[in-house]
Amino acid sequence: LINPESLRRQNELLFDGFQQERSARSRSRVPLDLALERMDQADEGGKPKAEAAAPAKPAPDAANAALDAIMGRDRQGEAARTAANRSTAMDTPLVERIGSMVDEVNFEYAVVERLSRDDLRTSVIQFNLGRVLNDPKDRDNLALEPGDVVTVFSVKDVRIPQSKRRVLVRVEGEVDKPGVYQVAPGENLGSIIQKAGGLTADAYLFGMGFYREEVRQSQRENLDKLLRRLEAESSGKLAQAAQSAGTSADAGSAQLKLQALQMAQLQALSRVRALKPEGRIALGLPSQIDTRLEALPALRLQSGDRIHLPARPDFVYIFGAVNTESALLFKNGLTVADYLQLAGSGAGADQDGVILIRADGSALTNREFWRNQVLASVVMPGDTIVLPEKLDRESGWSVFIRNTKDITQ
Repeated sequence: LINPESLRRQNELLFDGFQQERSARSRSRVPLDLALERMDQADEGGKPKAEAAAPAKPAPDAANAALDAIMGRDRQGEAARTAANRSTAMDTPLVERIGSMVDEVNFEYAVVERLSRDDLRTSVIQFNLGRVLNDPKDRDNLALEPGDVVTVFSVKDVRIPQSKRRVLVRVEGEVDKPGVYQVAPGENLGSIIQKAGGLTADAYLFGMGFYREEVRQSQRENLDKLLRRLEAESSGKLAQAAQSAGTSADAGSAQLKLQALQMAQLQALSRVRALKPEGRIALGLPSQIDTRLEALPALRLQSGDRIHLPARPDFVYIFGAVNTESALLFKNGLTVADYLQLAGSGAGADQDGVILIRADGSALTNREFWRNQVLASVVMPGDTIVLPEKLDRESGWSVFIRNTKDITQ
């Protein structure tokens, strides 16, 4: 009824030979005393004990070897897996390692699995483990019968309400006491930062990174959906472009444009495939250098959340179709247009498509066709300006000549 492989903790109390045979038959697990009993009944050659002299109890090594043979267990394989588990534990995030050290037991729900000898049906009896530990005379302290299997779950096996979970959050960076903290009921971002000693003099609250594993997984799923949609749209556009190239008067030029479009789409798809979601949540803080803790949203924290308070950077980063891709020194009050002028935009730059990636994880793009609001935005420390290139680099003169040919033909 209950799959033991899905349980994190399971203790079995074997009372008689009936339960031992049941365990060996249904679970492929043989208790040590049963293995020793089988060893008593056979010598090294597999003959009955009455036909060959053998010690009453096998040596510990022989007993272990017999148990390994019965269970089909490979000790060398187990040693390798143990070493791999230790190596994996070192790569596991700190919050998860601390959580595994003190794995929470679900004290409100445990079960006794009982097999009826009359009809061989299994029943599950639930009880409150916490009441049993607090008061042995409580009615939840069930009287066990031979063959009962007591299963104690962790909070990860059976998910409990959010208010009853132990929440561990990692706070690092520019705080007085970085570390992993347990969140009390009612605490939020601001209070947990205060618990970590508060901000240092170099802290840059606007650029704070707030990461959540649940969001990272959702971003990964959405990115996969986006990639599949882009691949379908790319195939459709290439087919349409190929059809247009076949009917164009200038077949050579149309073929070159088709190849350029195909190459651009392949590069775009490869860039999307290379993206790795981080699970960062943009907090929507005001664009101010001296943002205070009171501006943080009252966000409920979850176990595994990570808060990173960076130091205030002194640079603004510029990438794309500029003469110099570099980091420019931050100057208070300068706009995106000012920094593009300092970096020098290239001839093929698309200033209408400029993107401003804020230090808090948000991004600004042009939403109004009649003015470029991104170019007029004031830049904050740590912001990144991305100036894309124009996809269609055909000059106005080339467009005029091509249209003239189409009209005269």
